[in-house]
Amino acid sequence: MREALRGCLAAAIEDLGGEASKLERFSADVAAFAGALATSRELGRALGDSSVPLQARRGVLEELLAAKALPGVVMVLMFALEVEVPEELDHAIMEMVGILDALVATPIMEYPPASKLAARDRVSGYGSARLHAVRDASMLDEIEDELFRFARVVADNAGLRQLLTDPGVSASGREMVVTDLLEGKVQPATLQMARFVVRAGRARDVVGTLDWLAERVAMERGRRVARVVAATELDEATRARFQDALRSRMHTSVTLQVERDDALIGGALVTAGDLVIDGTVRRRLAQLSVALHHSLGAGDLPGLQRNGPPDNPDKEG
Repeated sequence: MREALRGCLAAAIEDLGGEASKLERFSADVAAFAGALATSRELGRALGDSSVPLQARRGVLEELLAAKALPGVVMVLMFALEVEVPEELDHAIMEMVGILDALVATPIMEYPPASKLAARDRVSGYGSARLHAVRDASMLDEIEDELFRFARVVADNAGLRQLLTDPGVSASGREMVVTDLLEGKVQPATLQMARFVVRAGRARDVVGTLDWLAERVAMERGRRVARVVAATELDEATRARFQDALRSRMHTSVTLQVERDDALIGGALVTAGDLVIDGTVRRRLAQLSVALHHSLGAGDLPGLQRNGPPDNPDKEG
């Protein structure tokens, strides 16, 4: 199981509030999914085949879990689809089952020693789960700034830096320090992520991890802002339909930045991070032109030559 998934799982467990009954239900839901994945060849092929697009695999999982599993379970399993190699998904889920079984017996999440990169991946997974719950995309600016400023405070204060980076200080002690410094002064997601950095990240990489996490928030902010270039002005109803469609596609809320470009002829071009949806008439015409060129060739069209005037079948030779 990748450390990013372990971090995401930690956030979902944290959200259960320490209630044993919720943890047992969470564990049972994941175990049930693991059982289905192990016994159903069709499900195994659908979710464990890297040739199947991620969006299609997401759709299969959504249909399977809709209204059946806890929201936290759905979030974690969706995240697993994103970060795990498809062919290793079943092994990752079984490892998660083992972690949850241990938590039901002793509700203390353990974090194995990890390299700097793996520890940052763990923090990234936790951060992704926390940002998933942030519905107002504009709030991401604030979270990014708060993480960056806290990193500067730690970097510039030798005593605080020593305290937060000393492996001899317990994780709970470091968390208490962060809580005392930030609680009530920053967004809840900022506090949660800063606490997780000192709890589950590498002790000697606190400043670097905070900076790195702020960069991840900036990337998420860019992904949440969808730029829509349309051939005509979009009314409020159309904008709402765009937002609903993108929310369904990206599994998060988005902010639209709309501009007009008459050269598109019709339709719209949507970009959000690495997602590009080109539904413009200009693109469809270009595709049609290429398709005709490759499938028929200009010389194969009746009455049309590549050079010279069109043929006139009525003209005598």
